[in-house]
Amino acid sequence: MTRDLDPWQALRQLEVPSPEVLDAAAEALNEALIAATEKVVPKSEPCKQSKKWWSKELTALKDLLSSQRQEAREWLSRYQDENTHWTKRIKATANRLAREIKKAKREWVEMTLQEATSKNVWDVNKWTKGTRQYPSPAIQ
Repeated sequence: MTRDLDPWQALRQLEVPSPEVLDAAAEALNEALIAATEKVVPKSEPCKQSKKWWSKELTALKDLLSSQRQEAREWLSRYQDENTHWTKRIKATANRLAREIKKAKREWVEMTLQEATSKNVWDVNKWTKGTRQYPSPAIQ
């Protein structure tokens, strides 16, 4: 069994598409993946156990802290020297985030306790213990 061309020669003779054709194909593939994802993957909803006191403002503060830490890491890798300016800003933002989290938790707990009725006051008591009490399924 003989071959007319060796594999490398056959590879060299393949027609290479232009960059425009490759870009169009990549764009079409990307659009198809996005459409399939939007059609099949369900939207994410917060679960029942998520932090009910969390807010968009806390998310913005957390993102700010994260970006400040990233910039400080970039500064350190670029100049091999810690910048006290970044350290102070990061510490101030972290302290502010911690204060805002405490405030949000306190407000949420106060609101939850105010809304407690005589029927669900013991549910609030169970919640404070921090343990989940799931009923066991019946043995069949």
